[in-house]
This record gives sequence, C-alpha cells and structure tokens, in this order.
Amino acid sequence: MRVTPAVAGPGNVEPVTDLDKARANVGFAAFSALTHSRTGPAREILEVLAEALGSTDATNGRFLAELVEAGLDGTSSCEVWRDLMITNDYPHVSRWRAEATKQGIELGSVNTRIKDILRTLARRKIEVPKDERKLIEDCTDMGTLEVWLDRAFVIDDISDLFTG
Repeated sequence: MRVTPAVAGPGNVEPVTDLDKARANVGFAAFSALTHSRTGPAREILEVLAEALGSTDATNGRFLAELVEAGLDGTSSCEVWRDLMITNDYPHVSRWRAEATKQGIELGSVNTRIKDILRTLARRKIEVPKDERKLIEDCTDMGTLEVWLDRAFVIDDISDLFTG
C-alpha cells in the first residue's frame, strides 16, 4: 500500500475573491477563507464569503458561518469576521452577532432606565448633583435601576434615591 498525503495551504488553494465563484461553491469559499486567514487577501475573501453566505439556505449559512468563526479563532482575520457578522444583516447568526445583539438590547434597556430615572427626578424638580448623576449614569445593574426608578417617584431628596 502506498499513501500519498495531500496538503492544502495558501500556496495551492485558490483565494476566492469573486462573488460569483463564492456563491457557486460557498463551502469552498469558506475553506478558502480558513486557508488564507493569515495571508494578504484574507479580508477580501471574508467580505466575499459573508456576502455569499446570504445566497445559501439559512441552516447551511449558519453552519458555515460558525465553522469559519471557529477556524479563525486566534488570527487577525477573526476580528474582521466578527465585525462582518455583527454589522451586516445576513440570514445566519454567528455566536458573536447573537451576543452583540443581546448586549445591545441589554445596554439599550439600561440606558432607557437611566433616562427614565433622571427624567422623573427632573419632572419632580429634585436636584441631581454631579456626583449623584454620575452614580446613576454609571450603573449597569437593571435590578438597582428598577429600585431607583420606583424611588424616584416618591422621594423628596436625592440622597433617598440610594438609601431607600
């Protein structure tokens, strides 16, 4: 028996930078992206792949997006891929995009609650000195913010917001 290993690497794997080629074989485009993750055309390959993933079914697109995500771990191309998956509206959702979406929703809720507290205090003509305003604006715990909002409706002095 004679065994001849086949080795694939940047020197013998075509960098897929043409969108039509990537759409024609999305799996190979993903392989190309992984193979060239540390070479010059990596960004262009990833941009084309991200676009091509939208031309495949959602299940396959999600699988390939996550495969590329895992394969790029530890490379500079990993950040490029993360940014592409977060900022573009593709039918597949990578782990990064799902996490970024969740964090964005949580941050939006926190920011809204902070604004609600400050608006309530302003409407009730309760002065909020600089230090107390910073304390409110720097809080990221939704449970604490909910308590403070409830208190904002009934307190007469800003110090009561924090001591209950």
